[in-house]
Amino acid sequence: MTYTPPPPPPESPVPTQETEDSYTSVDPTLSAPSWRDEDSWSAQPADDDSRWRNANAPAPPSASDPYGRGGAASSDLAACERSLGRALRGERARTLLGSIFDSGCTALKGSKEDPAPCARCRSCPSEGMWQHMRGYYNPQKRRVTLCADKRLDEKEVEDTLVHELVHAYDHCRFSMRVPMVGRQHPWALKCAASACSEVRAYLLGDAWRGPDAPSLPSFGSSSFGAPPGGGGDGASGSIAHAAEEQRGEVHSAALRSLQHYGTCADARLDPRGVLDSVFDACLADTAPFKRGAPQPHTEPMPAAVAEAEK
Repeated sequence: MTYTPPPPPPESPVPTQETEDSYTSVDPTLSAPSWRDEDSWSAQPADDDSRWRNANAPAPPSASDPYGRGGAASSDLAACERSLGRALRGERARTLLGSIFDSGCTALKGSKEDPAPCARCRSCPSEGMWQHMRGYYNPQKRRVTLCADKRLDEKEVEDTLVHELVHAYDHCRFSMRVPMVGRQHPWALKCAASACSEVRAYLLGDAWRGPDAPSLPSFGSSSFGAPPGGGGDGASGSIAHAAEEQRGEVHSAALRSLQHYGTCADARLDPRGVLDSVFDACLADTAPFKRGAPQPHTEPMPAAVAEAEK
């Protein structure tokens, strides 16, 4: 989920290497909660179809229109959908989608030939955490939702889509083969896996722009909630270079996401301890972009994730 909070208070330094310190680990007996269990998600989510069943019905001239049937909301929705169509054809998105669909994983609607059903634009709620969301992946709905009311530009739409597709890919890494279904993905990841996925999503979706990109975006952009003037000045296009140059920003962004929602908070675990225990391994985990070519299947997460979950 792409979270854009206000500027955070100063944080302690990011670990520069793996250490032998003990970290809080995940209790493997904990059940994965529903993504809508938290109080912060009490607002009706954008992908709740009941909000949209009558979306095309004519509205009275004086009626307010929160769902994009007319006025500025409608134009925002149309602009988001145009940008989304182009983003789905981008190299990073096509690599992720190809790996997900080729593996037979059920994490997304659509197909490799027609991925359009896997993502859509909607007007998101504005209450609580929702005001900071640019988009999210809902594994139960098997779809990425982008928040059209945030008026995302072309780069933000592409980066948010790729960020959320990384989460979908990482759900596939824990899938199980089910006869007549394919590889069934889980509806939630445990804390350490969620931490790893956030690191990867911010690296591959926000820091790295693809092999042909001439430069990296500044982390002063809204995707990381950095203060004005913060962040890097950009760097050349390899994932390794992005990871080196934007290491601190990726760590800070992943930590803020884990602190505000997800299984780490549900399990009352220390998100910083879990994140630190998997950070280096997950920053180096570039699947499915290894060796510059998409992989034919989804491979396991780094061993550090399983160790953290013991």
